[in-house]
Amino acid sequence: MKVNHTMYPTFKLKSFVALAVSLFLTTTVSVAQDKEDKENKEEKKESTFHVGFIYPVSNHGSEADKYVNKVSFHALGGLSGGETGFALSGLATVVNGNAEGAQIAGLSNLVKGHVHGFQLAGLANLYESSRGGQIAGLANLAKQDVDGFQLAGLANLYGNSRGVQIAGLSNIARQNAGGFQLAG
Repeated sequence: MKVNHTMYPTFKLKSFVALAVSLFLTTTVSVAQDKEDKENKEEKKESTFHVGFIYPVSNHGSEADKYVNKVSFHALGGLSGGETGFALSGLATVVNGNAEGAQIAGLSNLVKGHVHGFQLAGLANLYESSRGGQIAGLANLAKQDVDGFQLAGLANLYGNSRGVQIAGLSNIARQNAGGFQLAG
């Protein structure tokens, strides 16, 4: 069977990546941005367990970003001031601080601080810096340094790196790339 290629529009890869990242960032970041700006200087409370449906429907309610949790479970999306153990969300986990341990989300993990541990996301992991491992279906995006392992279906973007970066398309270092990089 002969396929008519004119029926299927071709997209430039850069345009597709820019669109996907833009949509992701606007939907995920908007959930927590207003509260972070107002309350980022407040002292965080410790919590053993955080469970919810989607922010603010959880046992911490609209105060969720004031808590550092040991274990978090959210059906759709969760917001916290930090994580020190394990976080699981159906769609997205947003951490307005540092995250230690493991974060697993169906679409994205957004950590506004340092990650020390492991992240797994169907679409993307976004974080300040990391020591550990990140696996994402589309991209791992770090503002600063990455020390450890990154695996992404499309791309890994970081400041400095030490470790292993594997991506389907590209690994992009804004500064220095040390260790091993492999891209299709």
